[in-house]
Amino acid sequence: MAHFDVVVCGLGAMGSAAVEHLARRGKRVLGLERYAPGHDRGSSHGLTRIIRLGYFEHPSYVPLLRHAYKLWHELEQAIGRRLLHVTGIAEIGPPDSALVRGTLACAHLHALRHELLAAPELMRRFPAFRVPPHYVAVVQPEGGILEVEPAIAAQSHSRPPQGRKFARANWCERLNRARTACASLPIAEASRPGLPSSQPARG
Repeated sequence: MAHFDVVVCGLGAMGSAAVEHLARRGKRVLGLERYAPGHDRGSSHGLTRIIRLGYFEHPSYVPLLRHAYKLWHELEQAIGRRLLHVTGIAEIGPPDSALVRGTLACAHLHALRHELLAAPELMRRFPAFRVPPHYVAVVQPEGGILEVEPAIAAQSHSRPPQGRKFARANWCERLNRARTACASLPIAEASRPGLPSSQPARG
């Protein structure tokens, strides 16, 4: 019977990254995926996902995002193709909205490059937008998009797979005291009722 240090359930963007980086740190890792690669039943299928440094949810995300940008650039160099496209991002809403207030709080706390635009200036500079006159936009020039499915493939196959193994499975019968990283909480709950829950990784 094979033994693993860590079992990762769900091999989307979060899960495939976890498998790669755990293996690079010398762990024996098993990655489990319920469906075929590139399936449309999770949160990582499709063309792109947005990325930016200032997350309105909480300023604590910013150091993680700075490190993530570095890792994306390293992965791009390793595979010889571009995955992260820096286009800038505008987060738009009423001045007192959680989106605007939270993004500005992140930008001010971490000295992130940004602009605060009133609605007329936003629509002048970006004519595709039509917003209510009282809205504002927080523009982060370092925001952009990731090509999500190529990114998953690159994280799974870009380096020699020492210490990692992938399997398609609905559940893991015996974990042999391995640590479990759940990168697909709804699928894990449906596949193995009663699975102890800690802090799921959400993508």
